[in-house]
Amino acid sequence: MDLEPSIAIFAGGGARGALHVGPACHICTTTRVTQGRGSSIGAFTKYAVTTGHHEELGDLWQEVRRQGDFMKKNLPFDGVHTLNPLIKWVGGLGWGVPKVPSYVGVFDWQTREHVFWSTHDVELAEALERMRASASIMVIHDRFERDGRFWGDGGHASPLPIVKYKRREWWNQYTGGVHLVLSVPTLDLPDLAPSEVNGPFKQLMAWMDYKNHESVIASVRWYRQLAKRISVPVLLYAPRDWKVAGPTFDSDAKDLREQIDRRIEHGAWMVENRRRLG
Repeated sequence: MDLEPSIAIFAGGGARGALHVGPACHICTTTRVTQGRGSSIGAFTKYAVTTGHHEELGDLWQEVRRQGDFMKKNLPFDGVHTLNPLIKWVGGLGWGVPKVPSYVGVFDWQTREHVFWSTHDVELAEALERMRASASIMVIHDRFERDGRFWGDGGHASPLPIVKYKRREWWNQYTGGVHLVLSVPTLDLPDLAPSEVNGPFKQLMAWMDYKNHESVIASVRWYRQLAKRISVPVLLYAPRDWKVAGPTFDSDAKDLREQIDRRIEHGAWMVENRRRLG
Protein backbone atom coordinates (compact mmCIF):
# COMPACT_ATOMS: atom_id res chain seq x y z
CA MET A 1 0.00 0.00 0.00
CA ASP A 2 1.35 3.43 -0.94
CA LEU A 3 2.01 5.78 1.94
CA GLU A 4 0.40 9.22 1.96
CA PRO A 5 2.71 12.18 1.11
CA SER A 6 3.77 14.43 3.99
CA ILE A 7 5.98 17.40 4.82
CA ALA A 8 8.38 17.11 7.78
CA ILE A 9 9.63 20.27 9.50
CA PHE A 10 12.34 20.04 12.17
CA ALA A 11 13.25 22.71 14.72
CA GLY A 12 16.70 23.73 15.89
CA GLY A 13 18.01 23.08 19.38
CA GLY A 14 21.67 22.06 19.44
CA ALA A 15 22.31 18.75 21.19
CA ARG A 16 18.57 18.57 21.88
CA GLY A 17 18.28 17.41 18.28
CA ALA A 18 18.65 13.85 19.57
CA LEU A 19 14.96 14.19 20.48
CA HIS A 20 14.21 14.10 16.74
CA VAL A 21 15.33 10.50 16.21
CA GLY A 22 12.11 8.78 17.30
CA PRO A 23 9.67 11.18 15.61
CA ALA A 24 11.69 11.20 12.37
CA CYS A 25 11.63 7.39 12.12
CA HIS A 26 7.91 7.35 12.91
CA ILE A 27 7.12 9.95 10.24
CA CYS A 28 9.19 8.10 7.62
CA THR A 29 7.63 4.70 8.32
CA THR A 30 4.01 5.88 8.44
CA THR A 31 4.08 8.48 5.64
CA ARG A 32 6.02 9.27 2.47
CA VAL A 33 7.99 12.46 3.10
CA THR A 34 7.84 14.49 -0.11
CA GLN A 35 9.39 17.66 1.32
CA GLY A 36 11.62 18.34 4.32
CA ARG A 37 12.68 21.53 6.07
CA GLY A 38 14.85 22.21 9.09
CA SER A 39 16.81 24.88 10.90
CA SER A 40 20.09 24.44 12.74
CA ILE A 41 20.38 20.86 14.04
CA GLY A 42 16.99 20.25 12.44
CA ALA A 43 18.76 20.63 9.10
CA PHE A 44 20.74 17.47 9.89
CA THR A 45 17.60 15.53 10.84
CA LYS A 46 15.98 16.73 7.65
CA TYR A 47 19.02 15.58 5.68
CA ALA A 48 18.68 12.01 6.97
CA VAL A 49 14.93 12.00 6.30
CA THR A 50 15.08 13.40 2.77
CA THR A 51 17.91 11.11 1.68
CA GLY A 52 16.10 8.01 2.90
CA HIS A 53 18.52 7.35 5.77
CA HIS A 54 16.30 8.07 8.78
CA GLU A 55 17.23 4.69 10.25
CA GLU A 56 20.82 5.92 10.56
CA LEU A 57 19.96 9.01 12.61
CA GLY A 58 20.88 7.13 15.77
CA ASP A 59 24.30 6.42 14.28
CA LEU A 60 24.78 10.13 13.63
CA TRP A 61 24.18 10.89 17.29
CA GLN A 62 26.52 8.10 18.31
CA GLU A 63 29.17 9.94 16.30
CA VAL A 64 28.33 13.21 18.04
CA ARG A 65 29.05 11.46 21.32
CA ARG A 66 32.37 10.09 20.08
CA GLN A 67 33.70 13.23 18.45
CA GLY A 68 35.78 15.10 20.96
CA ASP A 69 36.12 17.96 18.50
CA PHE A 70 32.36 18.46 18.42
CA MET A 71 32.44 19.83 21.97
CA LYS A 72 36.09 20.92 21.92
CA LYS A 73 37.02 23.92 24.04
CA ASN A 74 38.78 25.88 21.34
CA LEU A 75 37.78 29.38 22.43
CA PRO A 76 37.83 31.04 25.87
CA PHE A 77 34.23 30.08 26.60
CA ASP A 78 32.95 26.93 28.22
CA GLY A 79 31.73 24.44 25.63
CA VAL A 80 32.46 26.38 22.44
CA HIS A 81 33.04 24.14 19.44
CA THR A 82 33.27 24.03 15.66
CA LEU A 83 30.97 22.25 13.23
CA ASN A 84 33.68 21.32 10.75
CA PRO A 85 34.44 17.81 12.11
CA LEU A 86 30.75 16.92 12.11
CA ILE A 87 30.22 18.22 8.58
CA LYS A 88 33.22 16.22 7.37
CA TRP A 89 31.89 13.05 8.98
CA VAL A 90 28.37 13.55 7.62
CA GLY A 91 29.80 14.10 4.14
CA GLY A 92 31.53 10.72 4.36
CA LEU A 93 28.33 8.81 5.13
CA GLY A 94 27.49 8.45 1.45
CA TRP A 95 23.89 9.60 1.83
CA GLY A 96 24.15 11.87 -1.21
CA VAL A 97 21.83 14.79 -1.87
CA PRO A 98 18.13 14.75 -0.89
CA LYS A 99 15.80 12.86 -3.19
CA VAL A 100 12.87 15.23 -2.59
CA PRO A 101 12.59 19.02 -2.18
CA SER A 102 14.67 19.92 0.85
CA TYR A 103 15.41 23.26 2.50
CA VAL A 104 17.41 24.63 5.42
CA GLY A 105 16.58 27.76 7.37
CA VAL A 106 19.35 30.37 7.42
CA PHE A 107 19.54 33.70 9.23
CA ASP A 108 20.57 36.73 7.18
CA TRP A 109 22.56 38.91 9.58
CA GLN A 110 22.33 41.92 7.27
CA THR A 111 18.53 42.04 7.02
CA ARG A 112 17.75 40.12 10.25
CA GLU A 113 15.48 37.83 8.27
CA HIS A 114 14.97 34.08 8.14
CA VAL A 115 15.39 32.67 4.63
CA PHE A 116 15.42 29.19 3.09
CA TRP A 117 18.23 27.68 1.05
CA SER A 118 17.57 24.55 -0.99
CA THR A 119 19.77 21.47 -0.55
CA HIS A 120 18.24 19.17 -3.16
CA ASP A 121 19.29 20.90 -6.37
CA VAL A 122 23.00 21.44 -5.64
CA GLU A 123 26.11 19.30 -5.38
CA LEU A 124 26.71 17.46 -2.10
CA ALA A 125 29.57 19.76 -1.03
CA GLU A 126 27.33 22.79 -1.45
CA ALA A 127 24.42 21.10 0.34
CA LEU A 128 26.70 20.39 3.31
CA GLU A 129 27.92 23.99 3.33
CA ARG A 130 24.33 25.22 3.45
CA MET A 131 23.62 22.89 6.35
CA ARG A 132 26.70 24.26 8.13
CA ALA A 133 25.45 27.81 7.57
CA SER A 134 22.08 26.87 9.06
CA ALA A 135 23.73 25.54 12.23
CA SER A 136 26.40 28.23 12.69
CA ILE A 137 25.54 30.13 15.86
CA MET A 138 27.32 33.47 15.62
CA VAL A 139 30.24 33.94 18.11
CA ILE A 140 30.12 30.22 18.95
CA HIS A 141 30.75 28.42 15.66
CA ASP A 142 32.91 29.43 12.75
CA ARG A 143 31.32 32.41 11.04
CA PHE A 144 29.77 31.59 7.67
CA GLU A 145 30.57 34.23 5.07
CA ARG A 146 29.52 34.28 1.44
CA ASP A 147 29.67 37.10 -1.11
CA GLY A 148 30.77 39.53 1.58
CA ARG A 149 27.74 38.78 3.75
CA PHE A 150 27.34 36.85 7.00
CA TRP A 151 24.81 34.06 7.36
CA GLY A 152 24.06 32.04 10.44
CA ASP A 153 21.95 29.69 12.49
CA GLY A 154 18.36 29.53 11.25
CA GLY A 155 17.27 29.26 14.86
CA HIS A 156 18.14 32.92 15.47
CA ALA A 157 14.85 34.00 13.91
CA SER A 158 12.80 30.83 13.48
CA PRO A 159 13.82 27.70 15.42
CA LEU A 160 10.72 26.02 13.96
CA PRO A 161 10.79 27.15 10.32
CA ILE A 162 7.59 28.81 9.15
CA VAL A 163 6.72 27.83 5.59
CA LYS A 164 4.48 30.63 4.38
CA TYR A 165 2.37 29.68 1.40
CA LYS A 166 -0.92 31.50 1.01
CA ARG A 167 -2.68 28.91 -1.12
CA ARG A 168 -4.48 26.22 0.83
CA GLU A 169 -4.12 23.91 -2.15
CA TRP A 170 -0.33 23.84 -1.69
CA TRP A 171 -0.72 22.47 1.83
CA ASN A 172 -3.57 20.11 0.98
CA GLN A 173 -1.25 17.96 -1.15
CA TYR A 174 0.33 16.63 2.06
CA THR A 175 -2.44 14.19 2.84
CA GLY A 176 -0.10 12.30 5.18
CA GLY A 177 0.11 15.40 7.35
CA VAL A 178 2.23 18.40 8.20
CA HIS A 179 4.65 17.15 10.88
CA LEU A 180 6.29 19.68 13.21
CA VAL A 181 9.09 18.30 15.40
CA LEU A 182 10.32 20.48 18.26
CA SER A 183 13.30 20.16 20.58
CA VAL A 184 11.77 22.15 23.45
CA PRO A 185 8.41 21.83 25.25
CA THR A 186 5.59 24.19 24.33
CA LEU A 187 4.66 24.98 27.93
CA ASP A 188 6.51 27.28 30.33
CA LEU A 189 9.84 28.99 29.95
CA PRO A 190 13.11 27.12 30.56
CA ASP A 191 13.67 26.50 34.27
CA LEU A 192 17.36 27.29 34.62
CA ALA A 193 19.23 26.38 37.77
CA PRO A 194 21.86 28.93 38.93
CA SER A 195 24.61 26.44 38.07
CA GLU A 196 23.50 26.51 34.44
CA VAL A 197 24.04 30.23 33.95
CA ASN A 198 27.52 30.61 35.43
CA GLY A 199 30.06 31.86 32.93
CA PRO A 200 29.60 33.87 29.72
CA PHE A 201 28.86 30.88 27.46
CA LYS A 202 26.07 29.47 29.61
CA GLN A 203 24.63 32.95 30.15
CA LEU A 204 24.54 33.41 26.38
CA MET A 205 22.84 30.05 25.83
CA ALA A 206 20.31 30.75 28.62
CA TRP A 207 19.39 34.05 26.97
CA MET A 208 19.05 32.31 23.60
CA ASP A 209 16.82 29.65 25.14
CA TYR A 210 14.39 32.32 26.30
CA LYS A 211 14.38 34.13 22.96
CA ASN A 212 14.15 30.92 20.93
CA HIS A 213 11.29 29.62 23.07
CA GLU A 214 9.32 32.79 22.36
CA SER A 215 9.91 32.26 18.65
CA VAL A 216 8.89 28.57 18.85
CA ILE A 217 5.61 29.48 20.54
CA ALA A 218 4.92 32.13 17.90
CA SER A 219 5.64 29.60 15.15
CA VAL A 220 3.35 26.99 16.71
CA ARG A 221 0.64 29.65 16.93
CA TRP A 222 1.05 30.35 13.21
CA TYR A 223 0.76 26.66 12.33
CA ARG A 224 -2.29 26.32 14.58
CA GLN A 225 -3.99 29.02 12.53
CA LEU A 226 -2.94 27.22 9.35
CA ALA A 227 -4.43 23.97 10.67
CA LYS A 228 -7.82 25.64 10.87
CA ARG A 229 -7.71 26.49 7.16
CA ILE A 230 -6.42 23.31 5.51
CA SER A 231 -7.88 19.83 5.22
CA VAL A 232 -4.82 17.81 6.25
CA PRO A 233 -3.68 17.14 9.84
CA VAL A 234 -1.00 19.36 11.39
CA LEU A 235 0.80 17.28 14.02
CA LEU A 236 3.11 18.61 16.73
CA TYR A 237 5.81 16.53 18.43
CA ALA A 238 7.38 18.10 21.54
CA PRO A 239 9.30 16.85 24.59
CA ARG A 240 7.43 16.52 27.88
CA ASP A 241 9.20 19.26 29.84
CA TRP A 242 12.42 21.27 30.25
CA LYS A 243 13.93 18.64 32.52
CA VAL A 244 13.91 16.22 29.59
CA ALA A 245 15.03 18.84 27.08
CA GLY A 246 17.95 19.90 29.27
CA PRO A 247 20.59 22.49 28.33
CA THR A 248 21.31 23.26 24.69
CA PHE A 249 24.92 22.13 25.06
CA ASP A 250 27.03 20.63 27.79
CA SER A 251 30.80 20.62 27.54
CA ASP A 252 31.19 17.64 29.86
CA ALA A 253 31.57 14.57 27.62
CA LYS A 254 29.98 12.15 30.11
CA ASP A 255 26.97 14.40 30.69
CA LEU A 256 26.57 14.87 26.94
CA ARG A 257 26.48 11.10 26.33
CA GLU A 258 23.87 10.59 29.03
CA GLN A 259 21.76 13.49 27.78
CA ILE A 260 21.76 12.15 24.23
CA ASP A 261 20.73 8.70 25.45
CA ARG A 262 17.83 10.15 27.44
CA ARG A 263 16.69 12.30 24.54
CA ILE A 264 16.73 9.45 22.03
CA GLU A 265 14.67 7.34 24.45
CA HIS A 266 12.22 10.20 24.98
CA GLY A 267 11.47 10.28 21.25
CA ALA A 268 9.03 7.39 21.76
CA TRP A 269 7.10 9.51 24.27
CA MET A 270 6.96 12.40 21.77
CA VAL A 271 5.48 10.12 19.12
CA GLU A 272 2.91 8.64 21.49
CA ASN A 273 1.89 12.08 22.77
CA ARG A 274 1.94 14.06 19.52
CA ARG A 275 -0.86 16.59 19.25
CA ARG A 276 -3.07 17.59 16.37
CA LEU A 277 -3.30 21.36 16.00
CA GLY A 278 -6.35 23.27 14.90
